[in-house]
Amino acid sequence: MSYSSRRTTGLRRATGLAALATVMALTVTACGPDDNSGASAVAGDDGGKDADVQKAEALKDAYRGVLGGLNTADFEDPEGVSINFTGNFEYTTADLNADKAPELLVKAVGKEFSPIRVYSATEDGTLITPAKFFYEGASSAGGARGAVYTASDSSGLLQDDWMGGTGEATSTLWTLDGSEMAESGQDWDYRIGQIPSDLTALQTKITWISTDDSSAIDSLVVGGAGEDVASGDGPQPTEVGRGELSSNATAPSSQIGGNCGTVDGATITVGSVTSCGFAMNVAKEALSTTWGPDTVSPADANGGAGITTVTATSPSTSTTYTMNCMIGSGGGTANCTGGNNAQVRIEKPGNSSLLYLVDENVTPGASSGQGQQPAPDTTVDGQTVLTGTVVDMTTSEIMDISETAPGSPPPNGEPETNGYIVLKLDRPQQITARHSGMSGQTAERTVRYVSLSTPNGSESSINWTGYVGKHVTVTTTAEGMWFPSDTGLPLGMVRLSGGTVK
Repeated sequence: MSYSSRRTTGLRRATGLAALATVMALTVTACGPDDNSGASAVAGDDGGKDADVQKAEALKDAYRGVLGGLNTADFEDPEGVSINFTGNFEYTTADLNADKAPELLVKAVGKEFSPIRVYSATEDGTLITPAKFFYEGASSAGGARGAVYTASDSSGLLQDDWMGGTGEATSTLWTLDGSEMAESGQDWDYRIGQIPSDLTALQTKITWISTDDSSAIDSLVVGGAGEDVASGDGPQPTEVGRGELSSNATAPSSQIGGNCGTVDGATITVGSVTSCGFAMNVAKEALSTTWGPDTVSPADANGGAGITTVTATSPSTSTTYTMNCMIGSGGGTANCTGGNNAQVRIEKPGNSSLLYLVDENVTPGASSGQGQQPAPDTTVDGQTVLTGTVVDMTTSEIMDISETAPGSPPPNGEPETNGYIVLKLDRPQQITARHSGMSGQTAERTVRYVSLSTPNGSESSINWTGYVGKHVTVTTTAEGMWFPSDTGLPLGMVRLSGGTVK
């Protein structure tokens, strides 16, 4: 059964199986009195703290077991979507029932739609797998689309579904009820581009992490603390650096956990023991320095794409702490950890990348205090060489990365169901290309993305659909690219009209 046909039978139709959960025993390992690897707990007696530490360690072990045994067969829903699996998996952690114990969300990446499952633990220490499947993705025919969000108040997951052509959409809040995900009774019907304000406030975008990056599991905590405090055996305070980038705080400095705002266009979120004031300072430091390549991970691990160490001050303690940061293998997300289980996540919007920060000539972990410069115009015998990953983006994702109007509504009311295939460059690059409206003239700019195909098709002879998700090298010339002067999407993005790909 296709996703498109399933949606036409009713947007609110539940796609999960009957109330059936896969249950595995979860062994709880007690921590000794000298074990400082656990999380900070809420204010209370030592017994409460020990319980939080024990549960955090147990959850880490259980979730590592889940990630270590992933199989696409576990993501096949006989009553739902037929998935063309890529074999890749991604994950994240989020509190879905406001108990300050994060659940594990796992996505089996598909070429069109990707199923998502939730893993959690009951009060008696049993790991459960709710039968409900969630979906995100888009039909290649431009029909059905789906998106999944966590609720900003930790009340569950939001499944958004909408159809091409009509633009009719529905969103449903699903809550974690015992061993199953259940409909909460809250749902919204609307048209794309007219999302209700209360739904917008509830939707929190999910930052997916490659299963090669264990940082979110390693830094998992249970409970919460009211301030950022350095552990007695953890990294010690060091001198603060300089963060000069602009920031847009959307939460008070004292807020603990959640979404804090943006720094240099990147979204900043924090774990349940970290304040937003400290997180924003960490992000400014991390984004204003050069990162080294990750060559320090174990030889048998894929590691991350880049690492650095930064220092930042917590407004709540007026003390400066050291944070170790790693860009995930996907390139778009960085996780910083340090102090007493402080967690700061930095995410570039859409399919943007943080790889421009990484300098292969910098010693891993060293902070130079200066951002990496864009790669020069790479030409060989008059040919321009572009290297990056081919990605398929929605209208809103294209607007999120717009150089001229980031985050703005589409200029011509383009529907969200439109698909745009672009080349996400490994790092910003200076290119020379024809300039629309200036016959015979060229322009030179630094670009991060190259438009390959729009809903009108590819301007070159290359069919880019089969390259989505692949890392490629494109060879072209200044005549094979052009900068647009109109307001069509992708807005202002250089277009590829000729070249070869491998």
